[in-house]
Amino acid sequence: MKIYLVRHGQTDWNAAFLMQGRSDIPLNAEGIRIAERTGETFFSGRFPVERLYCSKLFRAIQTAGILGKYMGGLEPIVIEGLEEMSFGEWEGMSLPEIQAKYPEEAARWRTDFLTPAPGGESHIGAGMRGMETLNMLAEEETGDFAVVAHGALIRAMLTILTHSDYSELKKYTMPNCGIAQLEYDPLTREYKLLGIHGVEAGCGSAIFTN
Repeated sequence: MKIYLVRHGQTDWNAAFLMQGRSDIPLNAEGIRIAERTGETFFSGRFPVERLYCSKLFRAIQTAGILGKYMGGLEPIVIEGLEEMSFGEWEGMSLPEIQAKYPEEAARWRTDFLTPAPGGESHIGAGMRGMETLNMLAEEETGDFAVVAHGALIRAMLTILTHSDYSELKKYTMPNCGIAQLEYDPLTREYKLLGIHGVEAGCGSAIFTN
């Protein structure tokens, strides 16, 4: 079974490199354009899917709605547990602002993956939540499917499912509308990362993605 984890399209906060987390920011014009290109390039035949799931945040719902047109008109199914990692008090802030206002917390958060942002969620906590949701979907489905979610969440999930150390987290950073192509074996319940695809570099894919 093939599973496609798709990061949502660009928002104004991505373009400004602001932490989004659970803040419900819509796609901007560039995000809509990239989503259309992604659908046409990858989901109009190259990656056939039978079901389409997405996070309940609006940027993911918008992206899934666009991609669904290229999947034979699939309607997105909104699922709890796919929301972006919560960045708590840091949402709406840039990395330099966070480092200036929360220097000790920011340094610890970037190296200790059990440490949450103030009022937020840890990398490991988010990754385990996302994997619990993905495992549930993989066990229920019998055909290939796509999941539209968020950068930091997908990055943490890829770290877990590839059995990587969390120090390697940054190598799974994806651009907006990036696609992580997985293969799932229902007998062993193991995932294999086949590749990461995207139509262009996008924005918001430097140190933090969300």
